[in-house]
Amino acid sequence: MASALEKLFSDAPWMKYAWEEARKGVKEIKGTGKSKTNADILKYLESVTNEIGRKSYLYIPVEEKQKGIGSKGLKGDEIAWCSAFVNWCIEQAGLVGRDHLGAKRWENWANGKKITDAVPVPGAITILSRGHVGFLLFRENGKVHMLGGNQSDMVCIAAYDASGVECYMWPKAYEKSLNRLLTGSYYYDLYREVSSTCEIPRSNSARTR
Repeated sequence: MASALEKLFSDAPWMKYAWEEARKGVKEIKGTGKSKTNADILKYLESVTNEIGRKSYLYIPVEEKQKGIGSKGLKGDEIAWCSAFVNWCIEQAGLVGRDHLGAKRWENWANGKKITDAVPVPGAITILSRGHVGFLLFRENGKVHMLGGNQSDMVCIAAYDASGVECYMWPKAYEKSLNRLLTGSYYYDLYREVSSTCEIPRSNSARTR
């Protein structure tokens, strides 16, 4: 019989990529310039476009004096990259992501739909009013436990106040999966399995930038 995590990876395949990145222990490297940039975080950042154009935000001219810019103009991984992580995972699953560094831009994702928060749906893209985005794993005692990037400067599970959730989004292409995840004891099985596993990092501070 498949485990709860295996079922999640089947019904929400972007979560498999997110989980594997967390298992790798991806975290920021302090400092600026390419040698001080985690190659995994760089690949997340390179999956998105901003107003300047694809990839070019990584090489903003030094004279702009923005935080994180090194001698060669590379901003590196010490910028807000939570949305880039979500985008990369979504794209690895064969979907078209939101393609933007802004966390709240996911509220207007053309390939997604808002879903009710009455029942927690593992794998849902969860947008917080504080300007952070990640993937929901479960809710417990007024907290949403999210698997995401740029949580304490790494990819990990972190808990946030559920009252701060702005909305949940789900890929339109996975409507049938959504219906399956809303039925049976699956959610509780996943909660028990994730709560007992220690294979990926967890953050108590839930600090984001």
